Amino acid sequence: MTARRMATLLVLVIAAGCAGDGSQLGSGDMLDEMMESPQVTLADIQQDVFGAICINCHVTGGTADFMVLDSERASLASLVNVVSLEMPGLLRVAPEDPDQSYLVWKVEGQGPNGEAILGERMPPASAGEAPLTAEQIADIRSWILDGALP
Repeated sequence: MTARRMATLLVLVIAAGCAGDGSQLGSGDMLDEMMESPQVTLADIQQDVFGAICINCHVTGGTADFMVLDSERASLASLVNVVSLEMPGLLRVAPEDPDQSYLVWKVEGQGPNGEAILGERMPPASAGEAPLTAEQIADIRSWILDGALP
């Protein structure tokens, strides 16, 4: 769980505890929804994935400098609504559609229906990198589903 998610959850728990008998909270559906899936931001992904893992190659002068991911601004410009070089029929990130975002295919190692990717799964095992965790991939999917906003 990212630090931002943990802080959001903590604030919600404290607020719920301060609500007295709960009569002012309504049905609690919104609180439950926020606790289940706090919004993932580009800043979260930049810190936890792009800036921590991907910049080993995806940086100016790196082995994959055709797609620079060394800052939020660069990541946004390199990913969102940009046509994939490997699969020109797909965008790297198609806002609100993680299943049609080639970035998701690359980090999962295949398309949603088992479609093959070109090249290696990212991050590349050949470079000694471990695959992203299920939580990291879920965060990327969530960010895309929410519109891939800056």
